[in-house]
Amino acid sequence: EGGLRVLGSPVGTPTFCSSFIADALHAALAPAPLLPKLADTPATFGMLLRCLHPRASYLARTYAPTEDLLPHLRTFDVSIRDTFSSLLGPGSSLSSPWLHRQLTLPISQGGFGLVSIESIAPLAFLGSWAAAFSLLADRFLVEDRPFLLSSLTEIEEGSLLFQVHLR
Repeated sequence: EGGLRVLGSPVGTPTFCSSFIADALHAALAPAPLLPKLADTPATFGMLLRCLHPRASYLARTYAPTEDLLPHLRTFDVSIRDTFSSLLGPGSSLSSPWLHRQLTLPISQGGFGLVSIESIAPLAFLGSWAAAFSLLADRFLVEDRPFLLSSLTEIEEGSLLFQVHLR
């Protein structure tokens, strides 16, 4: 009540959206406690990186980075880090800044590729929105369509909600 799910993202009241996001990220992390029980460590790391981690990335691209989303993404990032730490074995910790940096570096730069979803959420949303808007603008932007023209003005002024949050 108070909203609906559209292509896997919430649309509705802030309460509905916050609850939806919390539930979606909780469901994404449901398999995490099972990963340390798997015998194949490389496959386990692959499942963490390629199956669990991207589910939050999708929300970051499709939902504006507001107070509804960011705290949930922060919790998700901590859970991913804790799961990774548990895969390293008993007593392991990622408290060292060097280890944390290694974890979040892209694979192409020698890291594990588990970038903080909270930290990339504003740019992920902006990139997704810009790509979608450019496709729409090419097809629908004409002089007699004030909605799209006013949106273009808001972008140029930097007054859209996610642009304000980026400041």
